Amino acid sequence: MHYISDGVLMEAYEKAVELNLDGEFIEILRSEMIRRGLALPSSAQYDYVQAGR
Repeated sequence: MHYISDGVLMEAYEKAVELNLDGEFIEILRSEMIRRGLALPSSAQYDYVQAGR
């Protein structure tokens, strides 16, 4: 994960939530965003929670 930019990580997270990809994959992206101190997009957080996570 250290090799991708913050922007690419954020886009990947948003797209993963939008496409309702595997919860474990979304959690990996989310954890990395938190580790980097990045803010989770509010709409993506809502969608993620609604998906049953």
